[in-house]
Amino acid sequence: MRFFGCILLFFLVGCAQKKLANEQALVSIQLMDRNGVQETISQPERLKKFEGVNFLEPQPYEKVTCHYKHNGFSSSKVLSYHKNGQIMQFLEVVSSRAKGAYREFFENGSLKLEAEVIEGVGDLSYVAQESWVFDGVSKVYYENGNLKATVSYAKGVLEGKSTYYRDEGSIWKTTPFISGLMEGEELYFSSAGELVGSVTFVQGQKEGKSWFGPQLDGLTTHEEFSKGKLLEAEYRAIDGELVSRVADGEGIRTIFEKGRLFSTEEISGGIPQGKVSFFHPKGGLEHTIMQKNGVKEGEECFFHPNSKLKLRIIWENDQIHGVVQSWYEEGMVESERMYAGNKKEGTAFAWYKDGSRMLIEEYENDILLSGRYYKKGDQEPVSRVKEGEGIATLYDARGNFLKKISYKKGLPSHE
Repeated sequence: MRFFGCILLFFLVGCAQKKLANEQALVSIQLMDRNGVQETISQPERLKKFEGVNFLEPQPYEKVTCHYKHNGFSSSKVLSYHKNGQIMQFLEVVSSRAKGAYREFFENGSLKLEAEVIEGVGDLSYVAQESWVFDGVSKVYYENGNLKATVSYAKGVLEGKSTYYRDEGSIWKTTPFISGLMEGEELYFSSAGELVGSVTFVQGQKEGKSWFGPQLDGLTTHEEFSKGKLLEAEYRAIDGELVSRVADGEGIRTIFEKGRLFSTEEISGGIPQGKVSFFHPKGGLEHTIMQKNGVKEGEECFFHPNSKLKLRIIWENDQIHGVVQSWYEEGMVESERMYAGNKKEGTAFAWYKDGSRMLIEEYENDILLSGRYYKKGDQEPVSRVKEGEGIATLYDARGNFLKKISYKKGLPSHE
């Protein structure tokens, strides 16, 4: 299927193939090189050099845009390229609006995504892509060429059944949508095609009983929801041992992934409320957060593989507010700084692994007012920032030089 898709695209994107009587006429081409330098070519004699060029093949450009005219209508084909020269994206444009085929490719040239766009800005920038309206069935592929997902749209809204696949080709799950909301049974399957889980949705919210068998991830799950709230649940290991439960909307929800403990979360009033814990693939605590009403509130902690504390952040209403501290794997303090409303505020400290001073900084509203920076073991700073002006000299934990940063008016200078 990918072979015939590429043959089709060959005829779609050859910017200046030998023209037939009813073919669109190439009127200009825009080239952008890898340094961002752009050139527009519109002279007929210069356009001739692009006759027969298949722009799906590797190119030395970052972006190519071909502009056409046919019976008074204008259209374009926009292509971008990976750093290795392989095609990365392809978009059809009509009258400066995205309309037609959109394709993405992996660096090895294989197809990554194929979709139809019916409206949006006719460019490949991230801002333009956010404006695109998809229609019909979009297909996503793994790098090995197998389908990853088919997703159905109706004029930009998810509609119908979306199907998701494992990389070896078996169906993982199917999800039904009506008017952009999940509606009906979401079904999960084993690699052998056996039904191993089901979750029911009503207008985008979980409703009623759901279950997952141990074939999916090693955990037997039974849950009951009402308007998206988890009321009752049991989570059992393969041997039948109870791992955790939720009763009357209170308890611990356990999530396994690929046969191992992935996370646990406290449930209160039927919603996640309190501590959420994530675990290393090889066991041991990796990360914890505290949440309240859907946002971070309180401590967030990260742990080294040896389970010692690595980083602690204090959150207030989803903003960093308070002391942020970090530790080396051996347990020594690495750094300590203050934040207020996501901005650095007050004094910041950092230390080398041997405990000697690395830096002392003073911030106000995220602006660096002053800083002293030390080589490992030195008592006098090797560089300073004073009243927002100066140089910060940075080293790694063992004292190896990293870089120097110039500051002007309390902000890094890029001059």
